Amino acid sequence: MDFEKSRPPENDNLNTMTEAELKELRRFLFDERILLMNQKKAEEELYEKFINERLSFREEMKELNSRVLEERKRLKEEQSFFDKKLAILQSGFANLEMDRKAFEKEKKAFKYSMEQENIVGEYINDVSLLFSGVNSYLGLRKRYKDLIKIFHPDNLDGDSKMAVAIKEEFERLKEKY
Repeated sequence: MDFEKSRPPENDNLNTMTEAELKELRRFLFDERILLMNQKKAEEELYEKFINERLSFREEMKELNSRVLEERKRLKEEQSFFDKKLAILQSGFANLEMDRKAFEKEKKAFKYSMEQENIVGEYINDVSLLFSGVNSYLGLRKRYKDLIKIFHPDNLDGDSKMAVAIKEEFERLKEKY
């Protein structure tokens, strides 16, 4: 819109104005009123658009907040689940370590017992040494009872193989006396 068109007539006194000037003033006021109404309508549309955007923004914020809360809850549950899994794994590893130590202990005990069996096996071959120095049936019987008391399987350090070997040697020597 041109600045010249939007200016009111120069004469300020309405009584001294001519009919043409009044018409021009009315036309100017009408144009200004239309312009103001269009501006007001544009402002109202802009305000309504702003209000709608504000409401949609609030709705989006509510939705995002609810999503954030759900995600936080889900993450908290996952963290709790992870902590439980970790505790289970840690206890499992602790149990495995205890089992490993127990296995090592059993392995050492087994090796020791195998070594003892080898030692006893060597002695079984020389059971006759246990009866050396015996020269009568009564001495043989006494030595047999003493040895059985020592090597009987029910004793703490007893050995059944050794007991059998002692008995066999006793039976063999019994025939001799």
